[in-house]
Parts: sequence; C-alpha cells; structure tokens
Amino acid sequence: MGKVYIKAQQQYFKPEDKQVYFTKSVTYTKIGFDQLVKHVAADSGMSEGACEGAVRSIIKQMEEMVLNGHTIYVKQLGTFKMSISAKAPLVKDEAGAKQIYRRRILYYPSELIKNEIENTVLECVTKKD
Repeated sequence: MGKVYIKAQQQYFKPEDKQVYFTKSVTYTKIGFDQLVKHVAADSGMSEGACEGAVRSIIKQMEEMVLNGHTIYVKQLGTFKMSISAKAPLVKDEAGAKQIYRRRILYYPSELIKNEIENTVLECVTKKD
C-alpha cells in the first residue's frame, strides 16, 4: 500500500476573483533511469548491469511497438497505446494524415493499479510553506 502526502495550497481562483485553497499531492524528484535500475536490482537480486540491460530492452521494445501501432498490455501496470487527434473534414477525400494535429501515448492503469490508488493512504502535511 502506498502513502502520499497532501497539502493545502492557496491559489488565485479567477472565476470568483478570490484566493482559495486547493488540496494537492506533494511531489518529489523525478526518478531517473539509473535510480530505476538500482531499485530493480535491489528488488530482484540481479546485478545492476543485468537489470540495466533488461530495463533498456523493455523500454526499447515498448517504444518500438507502440510507435508501430501496437497496444501493449502489462497485466500489473496497464495498457499503453498511441492515439491521434485529427480535424474531421466533411469530405472523405480531405481526411488523412494532413488533418492530424496531435499525437500522444495514452496510458490506462490496470485494475490492480486503480485499486492500489484507491487504497493509498493520504496524509496531510501541516507544516507551513
């Protein structure tokens, strides 16, 4: 079970033209590739070198597969797939690649992750910013 710290942060709220408090999660640094490899190695009992090769290969294969139109489902993690947004012309002949204005990767968390998020402990930080 995870634990996330939350805090109240005062912000200007335009429609009502006043300062209000929003509850936000406290975020920390981004975990880089090297840190991820160290965590995987510690968790798996494998050497950091072996883990680095495995993690690099998984990332490379996921990138290639998603960018070539495949949807990737990882049972414990969720689904990754590429999505496009395009203008919708009235005439079929005008539809096509030139109408695309956004490409992105979508992530849909697995039921396991969704349940873990629901069960994550939220603890309020009371210190002043």
